Amino acid sequence: MAANERNVKKLQQRAYLPLVMRVVAAVLLVATTIGVIVYLSRNDANAEFRARGLPASLSKDVVAVVDGYERREVENGIAKYAIRADKATTFSDNHQELENVFLEVFDEQQRPNQIRAAKAIYLPGENNAFKAFFDGNVEVDSAEGLKLVTEIIVYDHATGVAEADRPIRFSRENITGSSDSATVFVNEKRVELRGSVSIVGNEGAEGVAVATGPWSMSSSFASYDHGKNLVELRGDVSVETSADMLNAGRAVITLLKVSETSADVAQAELFEGVNIERRENGIGKRTIAANYGKYDKTAGTFDLQGNVVITAPSESGPVKMTAAAALYNERSASARLLGGGTIETPRERISGGEINARLAVGGKLRAASVLGDAKVTQTSADRSVELAASRIEAAFDAAGDLTRAELKERANAVVVPANAAGYSRANLTAAQAIVLIMEKGSAKTMTTDGRTMLVLDPQTGDAASTKRTLRADKIISSFGTDGKTLAKAEAIGNSELDIEPGGTGPDIYRTMVAAPRFDCDFYPGRNFARKCVAGRGVRTRRLPTVAREGRGEQVMISETATAAFREDSRDVDTLTAEGNARFTELDRNASASRFVFNAATEVVQLRGGTPTAWDSRARGRAREIDWDVRNQRSRLTGGVSTTYYSQGATGSSTPFGSVNDPVYITSNTAEIDHRTQVAVFAGNARAWQKDNFVKGGQITIFQNEGRFRAETDVESQLYGVKTRGTGGTVPVFANASRMDYERNASQITYTGSVRIKQGPEQINSEVARIFLSKENEIERAEFEQDVIISQPGRTASGRTALYFAADERVVLRGEPARVQDPRSGTTQSAEITVFLRDNRAIAEGRSDTNRTGRNRSVYKVQNPD
Repeated sequence: MAANERNVKKLQQRAYLPLVMRVVAAVLLVATTIGVIVYLSRNDANAEFRARGLPASLSKDVVAVVDGYERREVENGIAKYAIRADKATTFSDNHQELENVFLEVFDEQQRPNQIRAAKAIYLPGENNAFKAFFDGNVEVDSAEGLKLVTEIIVYDHATGVAEADRPIRFSRENITGSSDSATVFVNEKRVELRGSVSIVGNEGAEGVAVATGPWSMSSSFASYDHGKNLVELRGDVSVETSADMLNAGRAVITLLKVSETSADVAQAELFEGVNIERRENGIGKRTIAANYGKYDKTAGTFDLQGNVVITAPSESGPVKMTAAAALYNERSASARLLGGGTIETPRERISGGEINARLAVGGKLRAASVLGDAKVTQTSADRSVELAASRIEAAFDAAGDLTRAELKERANAVVVPANAAGYSRANLTAAQAIVLIMEKGSAKTMTTDGRTMLVLDPQTGDAASTKRTLRADKIISSFGTDGKTLAKAEAIGNSELDIEPGGTGPDIYRTMVAAPRFDCDFYPGRNFARKCVAGRGVRTRRLPTVAREGRGEQVMISETATAAFREDSRDVDTLTAEGNARFTELDRNASASRFVFNAATEVVQLRGGTPTAWDSRARGRAREIDWDVRNQRSRLTGGVSTTYYSQGATGSSTPFGSVNDPVYITSNTAEIDHRTQVAVFAGNARAWQKDNFVKGGQITIFQNEGRFRAETDVESQLYGVKTRGTGGTVPVFANASRMDYERNASQITYTGSVRIKQGPEQINSEVARIFLSKENEIERAEFEQDVIISQPGRTASGRTALYFAADERVVLRGEPARVQDPRSGTTQSAEITVFLRDNRAIAEGRSDTNRTGRNRSVYKVQNPD
């Protein structure tokens, strides 16, 4: 039990408001001082000696005079009082006057309470009432060691009031005090001190609950109500000890009677500008300010109201608490701040509608529970951490550093680097909770519960402008070794990574990646992501910031995805989608085992499986496909296979006859410019539709212009050429160095070692122009340079040749043109018309330069049968 009492005393010394108890102890001494006068008037009404107030006029008729007056009252062998005076005079009105009076009143232990005065007057009244008047160097010595000095004391037995209307001084052991005047209300058991009330206690004074060294108290008014056990101080109340200082406009103290001669503080109320200050050795001052304060010693609590400010020193700096109202428990070293409270330490600021704080020895925070608009801010030279929620539970270590913060309901945590350049602002919000773990002032982890959003935002003045947002059902964030910047983030459940550029433009996209889970690594010490890996079932969307024709939302679907970010701009560097990857934009589609998007070049690489790209008009496959998004170009490499779903899908830019049948093209590589609609197929290129085909070293399709070109060892086979002789359709085969098809001119041009075959017939030349009908059938053809026509059993040659499909007629011109038949001989002429199906030829002597002087002749060709 004794050990517990010692612990309580130690706690009182260290708490915020224990000095109120010592103030009350001083007030009790004042009450004891006035109480001596009360004690002098506690005897029955028959006592012969009473203090009284002096009336306006007294009788001057002397009845008796006694020099060396002495009287001693004894009852049942017990001394009650004794009185001595140099002279006692009795007057006709029964009043008495005593000179150099000395009075002793004995208590139950026969201890004397003494009064000395130069003069005393006793005036009896009706019904045993009286008045007593002490005048001139009045001195009071109580049995308990109280000494009081004044000039006048007047006691009125009828009213029960004793007054000292002159300045008084009093002392008890090492306690001294004074006031301008004093009044004792005996019947009401109340004492008042008025005017310049001052009480001073020297070190080691008895009666003080906790020895604190020298102390003093002052006020304009002091009152002690013995019946109610109340002490009231008013007017510039000030109490100062070697460790503490208290100021207030008014103080009301409720006492608890401990024994017949002593009382202890039960409750104390302070009003009007309450200010309490305690000096802590070596670490500063602890202060409390409020409009009102109430101390309950039994409960060990303080109730503070109105502009409460509590400041406690610590080794690392002061701890400041403010509130509209506060409840402080000195025994549990806890504080409850109400009506909008704040706690400020050198590193943290805590605020909320209500704060419940637990304090350590020396005033440092150990725990804080914040309710209603709760906020915790931690600031360092490198960054600040701002926590907000409906409720926050915070714990601190022995050094006063935050170790754990649990944010509940609408939780928000913001990490703001002090240096804007090169750092991102991290903003974490959660629907249910955020738990922050710290160690020695450095953040370790942040874990959320409920739908969560982590925003990494560039700060003002930061050259980078990309905003990154991570959403999930739960996010676990880990900090780096510096404890200031993020190192890892795990997003679990319905996760989404949103990469939003700062600007807009036709080629600027917003990227959104959705997956069941994300794992993100951060650049060391930079607070922005280096790489994010998405889990199973990933959906990536790229949305254009500015709408334009031909471009739309891009969607990638894959089993996993990895986004790597640039350190300078914090934008996406590469985006890799793996596992059954598919891409869609408007009607454009692509698939492969893996997609790799490079943001710098804006090229999407399709790798693995069978990379395929298609739209509503065509489909392309290759071992590798590179899609240049910025320039809208595609490159296909290795085993390229392209299918146009119909001739119309090519813009009718291929030389094939069927409008509705698909057109196929294969090659080693292909390059497609989607803006100009030019496609180049190189390396063993081959295009075909049904049995029609064109192949060569390279095939180029100019879709917008309606042109088709084949180059290097060109071969073609075209159907749809009808022969009049048989009525059927005979395939046409052609070889050349180059082939060009023009849709608008309905013309095919072969150049370089041209060889065209139709059945057993063949035409060779350097240039051949084929003119097609609307049905894509040959109407006529022009051949130039070293034209040779070969048929079974004859040949024809010339400089040029004209072919007319209607009658299967060829007009040869040359210098000369020649037809040679091994059986019938040779015919030469400037122009020869050969009828391929009639086995005849017509030679004309005229030429384009000389149309006269030659005979026309007919050469009958014999039937070889």
